[in-house]
Amino acid sequence: MKQYMTERFSVKKFDSTRKLPEEQISELIECFRLSPSSLNLQAWKLVVVSDENMKNKLADAGIGDNGPKIKDCSHLFVLVRKKLSLAHFQKVIESTEMLQLKMKKQNMNIMKMKAFFFFYSLLMGQKNWAVRQVYLALGVLLASCAKMGIGSLPMEGIRCRKMDKIVGLSGEYRTVVALALGFPHEREATNPSRLKKSRFSREEVILII
Repeated sequence: MKQYMTERFSVKKFDSTRKLPEEQISELIECFRLSPSSLNLQAWKLVVVSDENMKNKLADAGIGDNGPKIKDCSHLFVLVRKKLSLAHFQKVIESTEMLQLKMKKQNMNIMKMKAFFFFYSLLMGQKNWAVRQVYLALGVLLASCAKMGIGSLPMEGIRCRKMDKIVGLSGEYRTVVALALGFPHEREATNPSRLKKSRFSREEVILII
């Protein structure tokens, strides 16, 4: 895995003439679905955009030079948080075997477990907690892209509310971050074959106790 991460880089210019195979996109979608989240919360949605007209519309939500990257990429993944609610907590509890076993072991009913989720979410800061879960999934996707040899660029430089409107998200969903995917252009200036990977030393960023 070290080699894949050494070779990965953030693509600054995509080849607009090439499309990623659907089997690779399908595998990435499954990687997102299988991503870890606190208490198996899964308070998210992945919007997969490949339609050229939709990408052109979404490009207007890109800040700075992110607009052209959205237009030229093969696919744009929009990672979205879901508003936390008692109904969502119940769905998580009813579909998670680990929580079912915990309830049985501690003789808890579902109302008590939902109350636990609710108060724990308040403690963690509901909105920020949900956003952090989305970033866990983003990390999984970036690592998966590196392993699969897919060019990628995570984007925080986007107008999230504008993206919400363009893709038609309901009130309980809000865009957090985007991920552009595709083939690097042959003139890609940040290609690792031209630029050496720049990272701080192990001694500066690692503490082993």
